[in-house]
Amino acid sequence: MGAHQDVIITVLGAAAALAGLVLVFLGIVVTTYQSYPGDTPADVTSGFRQDAILTLVPFTLGVACVGLSIIWLLLTKNNQGLYIAAIVVFIVQLVSLLLAAGLITRRVLWT
Repeated sequence: MGAHQDVIITVLGAAAALAGLVLVFLGIVVTTYQSYPGDTPADVTSGFRQDAILTLVPFTLGVACVGLSIIWLLLTKNNQGLYIAAIVVFIVQLVSLLLAAGLITRRVLWT
C-alpha cells in the first residue's frame, strides 16, 4: 500500500499543478473573449468560445483527478478501483491537455 500511496500523492500534486496552469490559460482566453464589444460578429468570437471549451476539459479532468486522489487517501482500506480511476483520469487529463494545446496553437498560428 505504501507504493500506491506514493503514486497517488504524486498524481494528486501533478494533476493539481496542471489544473492550476490550465486555469491561467483559461482565464486568458475568457478575458480576451470578454474584451470584444457586444456587437462583434459571432464568427470572430466563436474561436474563443471553442478554445475556452478545449481548455476547460483538461481543467475539469484535473479537478476530478484531485478529488479521486483525495478520496483514495481518506479511505482506510486499499481501494483498487479508485486507484485505477485516479491514474486513468490523470492520463486522460494529460492527453486532453496535449490535444487542446495542439489544436489551439494550430488555430492561432495557422488559421
